Amino acid sequence: MSSIFSDKSNLIGASWFFEENLEVVLDYLATLANYQIDSGDWDAIDYGVKNKSSRDINFSYGFYTEQKIEFTIQKETGDSSYFIDVYGPKSLEKEVKTLLSIAQDYKLEKME
Repeated sequence: MSSIFSDKSNLIGASWFFEENLEVVLDYLATLANYQIDSGDWDAIDYGVKNKSSRDINFSYGFYTEQKIEFTIQKETGDSSYFIDVYGPKSLEKEVKTLLSIAQDYKLEKME
């Protein structure tokens, strides 16, 4: 499976967001990709993201379906926020940018 990271024209959103919004942001990105996050995904994300403490360290991951979405996350040093770059189809750019904008200003809660 080829990666879309290498083509920066596939960047559809880049922003910081509050740490407590991590799960909701990733869950919504998965929804946009028609991907169901399972416990294995969360284990990988927890290990890759939450165990990092420097902006120099990235964690890359993807949701691979017909709407492939890939992302890199960096923990903001000394802060309770993350920085994310999201890559995917241009048709999702508006939704991704709106999500990230909201995640900067509000504490989001997961809908069950």
